[in-house]
Amino acid sequence: MVASCSSASDLRAALAPSLDEALAGRMGKVTILDGTIIATFRVRWTSAHKLWWVHRKRTYGVNLQALSGEAGDLLWISDELPGSTHDLTAARRHGCGRRRRPTRLAVLGDRGYQGEAPTLITPVRAGKESR
Repeated sequence: MVASCSSASDLRAALAPSLDEALAGRMGKVTILDGTIIATFRVRWTSAHKLWWVHRKRTYGVNLQALSGEAGDLLWISDELPGSTHDLTAARRHGCGRRRRPTRLAVLGDRGYQGEAPTLITPVRAGKESR
């Protein structure tokens, strides 16, 4: 698995734009950040195999973060992280957080990114009285 992941990462790095290149000129345009899990084979040869286990999917996998435009066009895709990595943690590790990007650039995200306001616009959590 490591050989195929590193080969895919090398290919992506050679062909894909960097995060800064992807966000250049996006002021005022709809930009969406989302994470996905890509299923992989079991990582038996490492003692850290539990990092790659995704309990909610019941499989081993890698976490990828992607930015897309308003028409669904892929702007940027991240390097892989272990599948157990939460989306917000992955976004922060890849530099999608508030410290890296201009504050005027608004990016839409799902509930997995709550806590990164005002950089990421996410759904508002319902209060206790509305449950």
